[in-house]
Amino acid sequence: MLMFKNIVKRFETLDGVKVLFDQFNLSIDSNDFVSIIGTNGAGKSTLVKLLIGDLSLDEGEIYLRGTAIGDLPAYERKMKIAKVYQDPKKGTAGNMTILENMALADGKGKPYGLKMSVNKKRIPYYKEELKTLNLGLENQLHTNVSELSGGQRQALALVMATMKKPEILVLDEHTSALDPKTAQVVMDKTKELVNRHQIPALMITHNMDLALHYGNRLIKLDQGQIVLDKRLDATPTIDKADLFS
Repeated sequence: MLMFKNIVKRFETLDGVKVLFDQFNLSIDSNDFVSIIGTNGAGKSTLVKLLIGDLSLDEGEIYLRGTAIGDLPAYERKMKIAKVYQDPKKGTAGNMTILENMALADGKGKPYGLKMSVNKKRIPYYKEELKTLNLGLENQLHTNVSELSGGQRQALALVMATMKKPEILVLDEHTSALDPKTAQVVMDKTKELVNRHQIPALMITHNMDLALHYGNRLIKLDQGQIVLDKRLDATPTIDKADLFS
C-alpha cells in the first residue's frame, strides 16, 4: 500500500554532509497500524516529512498504492494523505466554529469562492460523525474551536482528517501534548476511526505503552535504520527491554 524504496536523504551540517537515510526501504500493508518509535534524531519526523512532501528526496521513490508520489508537490500529496499534528491547534481553525471546521474538511480538494459556505444538508452527517466521539461536540456546532479543550480539539482534528477517507493517516505524536487520561481517550477514538474507515495509519510516538497497545506493528528507527520490526498481532507480548537493546 505504501512503499519507501531505496530512499536516500542527506543534510548539510557544520561537519559536512550527513546521510540520515541510505537506501532505506519500508513497506506498509493496507491493514497496518504502524507505531514508529526511536530517540531524537532517529529519523521519525524526517520520514513523515519525506512522505507528505515537506522534504524532498535525494534518491529513491515513495509509492502510494503503486503510484510514485516522490515528485508530487506537498499540496497534491495532502489530498491523499491526512495528518494529525502534535499541536492540537494545527489541525483545526480556532477562529471558526465546529460546523465551519467540519465543512472545511468536507470540502477538501474542492475549490472555494471568496467566502466559504456550509451545506446545510450535510449538517446531520456532521452531527453523526461528531457523536461517535462521545464528547457532546455534536451539540456545540456553533462554538468556536478556540474554546475547546486540547483533547476535544484533537478529537475534532481526527474526525476532520478521516472524513474523506485518506489513503493513509499520519499521526505525528498527536497525543504528546495531552495529559495521560486525555491521551488515552484520543487514542481510543483514533483506533475506532481507523477501524471504522479502514484507513492504514502511521503513528510517530515516544510513548511505548501507546505504541504497543494500539498498533499492530512496531518499528524502531535508529540513525535512519530499522533496528526493530515486529508484528504485534502475531506477537501479542513483547519485552520492553527489546526496545532499548
